[in-house]
Amino acid sequence: MAEVSIGDAVGAGFHLIRRKPLTVMAWGFAGLLIAAVTFGVFGSFYVRVLSELALSGGTVNPMTSPGVLDQFRQVQGASFLVSLLGGFVNCVIYCAVFRAVIHPEQSRFAYLRIGAAELFTLVLVIAGYVAFTIALIVPILIIAILVGASVAAHAAAVGAIIGILGGVALAVGLVYVLLRLSLVVPMMVSDDKFHFADAWALTKRHAGALLLIGAALMVILLIAEMVIGLVLLAVGFGYLSSVAGGLSHLRDFFSDPPASILASVSPLLLFFALIWIPLTGCSFAIIGAPWARAYRDLSGPDLAATFS
Repeated sequence: MAEVSIGDAVGAGFHLIRRKPLTVMAWGFAGLLIAAVTFGVFGSFYVRVLSELALSGGTVNPMTSPGVLDQFRQVQGASFLVSLLGGFVNCVIYCAVFRAVIHPEQSRFAYLRIGAAELFTLVLVIAGYVAFTIALIVPILIIAILVGASVAAHAAAVGAIIGILGGVALAVGLVYVLLRLSLVVPMMVSDDKFHFADAWALTKRHAGALLLIGAALMVILLIAEMVIGLVLLAVGFGYLSSVAGGLSHLRDFFSDPPASILASVSPLLLFFALIWIPLTGCSFAIIGAPWARAYRDLSGPDLAATFS
């Protein structure tokens, strides 16, 4: 029986970065374009929120300000379209990552395509989001009713046990389902056909290995985010301090009009944009490649014929 090589899967993203650095940069650039669109729509709103926070010393909720609320209403209508566009681009990029591992010979346009696999993935993400929401709300309501009934019957200890066990069972169940369906998109990228039950069957008896892969990726990303986040935070505060004439003058700096603030921080935004490209491209590779590698490990000659 085919087995998943956990070490090779976790390292697949790093191997891809070494093998195709320009391709990874292209994925990061695509991610930057979406970030630029998002900032273009919401940038002035974010600056206004920061200004309100700075002026109040962080003691007042900026969403209570009439000016902030007016700007929020203006951008609220575009938020759904921006989210949909960003979600679709992410689907295209992750499909490209999977394709780079499963079909390395299809390297044209940095493996980026808009085809059946990408459209299937978008539909699957939207349907999965709805199903995940329902799968959370319904059990939580049931658990809440049982806990409330226990408390009303003066059995608070029983209610606490029900709440804890119910929450743990719900989390375990959702993680198990996600693991069993984690290879759906790599399978679709493999042959441009929709796979669902096939992915469930393919991952039978392999949920443990897939869980270890996911856990290892979480640890790697957590450490990377902490280190990179602290460095970027230090750079950002250092630049703002120099522009404002010291950290003590940040409140006065953020009291300027949003257009003036954006003009002052434009070099910092450009620096972050340049850093965003390799960081985002590498994150796509590190997160996505292991699942494509796991699919390759499991799709031996017999399985490949079965699921084609």
